[in-house]
Amino acid sequence: MKNIVLFILLIAPTLWAQPKPLMIVPEKPVFCKEFDNKSDVDKASVKFNKETQYKVEDGCLHAIPPLIAFAGTGRDSKRASSSFSRVNFPELPKDYVCQFRWKYIAPKSKKLQAKGMAYMDMGHRCIRTTLSRDGVKLLLENHMVEEKAGIKSKLLQQSDELKLEDDQWYEVTAEVKGDEVVMQINGHILYGKDDLIAGERANTFNIDINGEGYLLDSIMIWEAGGYQLGWASTKKKLAKSSLEH
Repeated sequence: MKNIVLFILLIAPTLWAQPKPLMIVPEKPVFCKEFDNKSDVDKASVKFNKETQYKVEDGCLHAIPPLIAFAGTGRDSKRASSSFSRVNFPELPKDYVCQFRWKYIAPKSKKLQAKGMAYMDMGHRCIRTTLSRDGVKLLLENHMVEEKAGIKSKLLQQSDELKLEDDQWYEVTAEVKGDEVVMQINGHILYGKDDLIAGERANTFNIDINGEGYLLDSIMIWEAGGYQLGWASTKKKLAKSSLEH
């Protein structure tokens, strides 16, 4: 109990700097990583997929795609030409709150600039938030949705008011509990409710972004407690907003 209280006291300033959870009362802390030390990156709680490289410096985790990391090395492998940096945080509880802050590094290549894309997944290809040059979408992806007539995903909400910008910091609070999900990104809110959300889903949080790489300043995850006071009225407003977009 003493360790949990100390954990909360240490992260309190950072917590309030992030968008406050709208749906869930955060309960038991899973972890807090601020990347002041290389020890924040351990094999049990952080995984780098498909040859993603990294370094920890200046208080950030710098995720580097194979395309950049292996440039000029002559390395020949299946993923050596990939422009995606893929980081995941495994072994999470089913329902949780995740808060993190990341920065998109501006690509030098015009081709990569045009194709800028960030995926933030609650379970790889399960509940996906896609942030692109065109806008943002909240989707149920192909690992949750049964493919029918070529349709591999289910759109929950979208907006063109938030877009992926070069060298921009993004403050994110992600919440999932039961059959509902809430994503807050730089003041923009996406909400979804679907029976599929309550079903089986992978116990990871994935951040996959293409381009020159990205900086992850901090990430904190809590097990979900009860619902926030006033959630019933809040979700009515969010549900109405999702229908309007």
